[in-house]
Amino acid sequence: MTLPFTIDEFMAVFAAYNAAIWPFQIAAYGLALVVLTAIFVPRPWLVRLAFAALAVLWLVNGIGYHLMFFAAINPIAPAFAAFFVFQAVLLLASAVRPGDLRLSLGRDFRSITGLITLIYALAIYPVLGVWAGHGAMAGPMFGVAPCPTTIFSIGLLLLARGRWVIWLSIIPILWSLIGLAAAIQLGIPEDLAMPVAGAVLAVVMARALEWPCHERDMTMPASKARIWIAVFVAAAGIVAAIGWQFRTDISAARNRIATGSTVMQTPCGAIEYADAGTGTPLLAVHGSGGGYDQGMAFAAPLTARGIRVIAVSRFGYLRSPMPGDGSAEAQADAFVCLLDRLGIDTVAIMGGSAGAPSALAMAINHPDRVSSLILVAPLAYKPPTEANSAAPMARWVENTMMSILGSDFLFWSATHLFRNQVMATVLATPPALMDTVSGGEQARANAMLDNILPISARIAGLRADTAASKSLTPSRLDLVSAPTLIISARDDGYGTYASAKYTAAGIAGAHFMGFDTGGHVWLGHNDAVMNAIADLILAPEPAAER
Repeated sequence: MTLPFTIDEFMAVFAAYNAAIWPFQIAAYGLALVVLTAIFVPRPWLVRLAFAALAVLWLVNGIGYHLMFFAAINPIAPAFAAFFVFQAVLLLASAVRPGDLRLSLGRDFRSITGLITLIYALAIYPVLGVWAGHGAMAGPMFGVAPCPTTIFSIGLLLLARGRWVIWLSIIPILWSLIGLAAAIQLGIPEDLAMPVAGAVLAVVMARALEWPCHERDMTMPASKARIWIAVFVAAAGIVAAIGWQFRTDISAARNRIATGSTVMQTPCGAIEYADAGTGTPLLAVHGSGGGYDQGMAFAAPLTARGIRVIAVSRFGYLRSPMPGDGSAEAQADAFVCLLDRLGIDTVAIMGGSAGAPSALAMAINHPDRVSSLILVAPLAYKPPTEANSAAPMARWVENTMMSILGSDFLFWSATHLFRNQVMATVLATPPALMDTVSGGEQARANAMLDNILPISARIAGLRADTAASKSLTPSRLDLVSAPTLIISARDDGYGTYASAKYTAAGIAGAHFMGFDTGGHVWLGHNDAVMNAIADLILAPEPAAER
C-alpha cells in the first residue's frame, strides 16, 4: 500500500492538530477516568456515562482529526471520519439504551487482557511515542488520535458484556487492521499493539457468537491469571525495547545526514552537496536509496589520491527537492548549474546504479564539462533483443520491496530480522558472498545497507527512480566523447551486467570492467574498482596533434 503522504506531512498534521485542540488532551484523560471509575464501581448509571464519554472521544477523532486536519493530506480521510462518527453514534446509543450492557472485571483472560490494554493506551503508548522521537505534543495522543483511542476502546469492550458489545466491536477491529498498514509504513511502533488487541477482541467476539444464549465461564485460577499478567507485561516490555532501539537508531541516522553537506541555491534550484579533498574534481552521483552521503561514502577514499570529491543529492533525495521535471537530462543540467556556482569548468563524473542515467546525460548534453565518465553497476537501456543477465524481479517481490522502502520502521525491522533477504533484494547482492570477502568489504556492504536510513528522507527520489527504470529509452551513446569506464558484476540481481556491456559497446573507446561475482555492490572488488577509477581520472591528457 502506497500512502498519499509522507511521514513528515503526517507528523506535521498531528503537531498542528494537537496545538489547535489544546487543552482537550487533558479533558480526554478526564473522560478516561470516568471509564475507569465505571469499571471498578460498576453502577448502571456509571456504565452508561462511561460509554457516553467514549462516544465523545470517537466524535472528536472523527470530526476534529479526520475531517478537519487529516483530510488535508489524505483524500480517504472523510470516509474514515464517517466511520468514527458512526461508532460514536453506536456508543451513544448503547449509553442511552444499554439493555444488558455491563462491565465485568474478573480473573478471566478476557478481563485481564482488557485491563492491560487500557493501561497500555493510557500510560505505555505515550511513553513509547516519546521514545520513538515523536515528541509529547507532535504525535498521536490518547483520546484525540485514532489509534490510541481505538486501543483504549478495545480494552473497554473486552471488559464489557451484553448484546451491544458485538456491534460496538466491528469498527475498532476494522480500524486495527487499517491502522496496522499505516503504522508499519510510517514507522510508529507504539501502534503495533493495536492489531494484537484487535485480534484478541475478534477472537473473543467470534467465541461469543457461538454461545448466544449464555456466556462461557472463562474464569481461571489466580496462578494462571498471574501467568497471563506476566506474559502481557513481558510483551509490553518487548514493545518498549523495540520502540527504544528504533528511536535510537533512527535518531542517529537523522543526525548523520543533518551535518556534512551544503544546500546551494542555483538557477536550476536547490542542490545539496558535500565537498572533500583537493585536486582533480570528481562529481559523485549516487544510486537509489542514496544521497550525498552514499556518494561520499563510496568516493571519499579517492581524496587520498589527489582527487576532489563532490557528492550530490539527486532530485528527491535528502535536501534536494523534487522539481516538476525530474528527468535525467534535467538532473544533468542541475549538475552544470552547481559546477558553475562552484567555479569548476570540467569534472570527471561517476554515476552509480540509478545515478548513471543523469551522469550519462551530462556526458552527452554537456561534453565540454566532462573530462571522464564512470558508470558503476549502471541502470541503463538495453534493447529487448539483448539477453538479460538476471531474471526480471517478480512483481510481488518488487511490491514487497517498495513497501519496505516506504517506511523507516519497516525497513529498520527488515534489516534486523531478515538481513540476508534485504541484502539480496535491496542491494541485489548474494548474501553468501559476505562469507568469502574481507572484514572491510563486509563492513562496506553493511554500512551501505544501514545508511539507507532514514529512508523517509529519500522516498521521493526512490519512487522517481523506480518509475524511470521502467521507461528507459536509448541514449545517443555515439555522442559521448569523454574517456569512459563502465563496471558491473555478472551476478548483479538488478541485471546491470548486460546493459553495462551494451552501453560500453556503444561508446567509442569505452573500457568495460566486468566481474563474475560481486553483486550490485561489486563485493570483494572494491580495491580494483577504486584503482581503475583513479587511473582513469588521473590519466594524463593525450598530447595535441601538431
